[in-house]
Amino acid sequence: MQAPSRGKSTCKEVDDEDADASMMTRLITDEMLLYKMDNREAENESQCTFGQIKIDLYKLITLGVVLCWGSHKLKARVLYNVIQTHIQEFIVPNDRMDDVLRNIIVFSAVLNVKRACREAKETDYAKAEIPIALVDDEMVDEVKEEFLDAVFGTESKLERGLFLSKVESEQCSWILDAELVRAKVKEHLKARKKAVPLIDRMTGTPKTKPKSPQRQIAKSLS
Repeated sequence: MQAPSRGKSTCKEVDDEDADASMMTRLITDEMLLYKMDNREAENESQCTFGQIKIDLYKLITLGVVLCWGSHKLKARVLYNVIQTHIQEFIVPNDRMDDVLRNIIVFSAVLNVKRACREAKETDYAKAEIPIALVDDEMVDEVKEEFLDAVFGTESKLERGLFLSKVESEQCSWILDAELVRAKVKEHLKARKKAVPLIDRMTGTPKTKPKSPQRQIAKSLS
């Protein structure tokens, strides 16, 4: 599913003087959140929508889970619904869950960090909170597997209520907050000896979780 964003005939231009709104718009229209059409969809795209920015709705909701204010209980329910688009009483680790968890980690540790640097005019990412180049597929998989091991353990599937209670728990709820996800990524990076000097040098980091943009995003998704 996708939701159209800034199109010439559907939305007014964002006022650049409204810093919070502009920052939010640049964040949610980043290439990482755009909807990828398959060949059939591209061939059937109407002239009315051609060239418009299309945001992946589920990626946008996933970003909202880690950036917006809300209780662990509420965020866990939203995360479950993103993973299980057809509500079911049991949940199993599958490709859909893998994609959603990878998006959470990449949005938190790469997208937000890059965007914070760009907003601070640090286009070379030299002062990035996390050495972005080291957040590779292997690193993302390590963080993802830590979460899955904590939630599922040796079980192959969980009842919906049990899954939600585990995600809400202190041990696993870090997956619901971008700042805590970044902290988890840093833990794994520091386990790689070569990453320690890079992380220790990262000073004067632009803040990656400004309060005003977060509230703006929360309002837009409510």
